[in-house]
Amino acid sequence: GLPRWRFSGQALPEVREGRDRILQALQQNRMFLPRAAVSVGFSPAAGKKSGTGLDIALLLAVLQEHALIPLGAYAAV
Repeated sequence: GLPRWRFSGQALPEVREGRDRILQALQQNRMFLPRAAVSVGFSPAAGKKSGTGLDIALLLAVLQEHALIPLGAYAAV
């Protein structure tokens, strides 16, 4: 099955749908996440998060957390 994702904070539906976009991009590049829970916390919780602009940040954080890219590999980008 797919990894289970849990979002905290006020993430609007398009931000939560980023999970599907990220998983699709990984599959297209023949990369797969382990079957583990992914918890995403958005701070501060008081402000609503919207749009697709967080997809890259989520992708990099998940890849780094699962050791699929080295720590800080994107620091110079």
